[in-house]
Amino acid sequence: MRRALSILDLLAGRKRGLKLKALAELADLPPSTAHRLLTTLQNHQYVRFDSGENLWLLGGRVFELARSLCTPSRPQLRENGC
Repeated sequence: MRRALSILDLLAGRKRGLKLKALAELADLPPSTAHRLLTTLQNHQYVRFDSGENLWLLGGRVFELARSLCTPSRPQLRENGC
């Protein structure tokens, strides 16, 4: 789980996404492990793959999760910047 979260953190810091090799290097993972984790995250829509650019990007599920956490009905989260 820690490795998958580190991948999401890396992608969150990039506007254009990352290629597999760069992401694997930044995450200090073998490319095969990074690809396996990315595929699992993709299956759950937390990341997506742009085949035209060969880039991995955050998926729609991440944004849905963030939106559900940062709602006006949760004042304690608003105090923390949501």
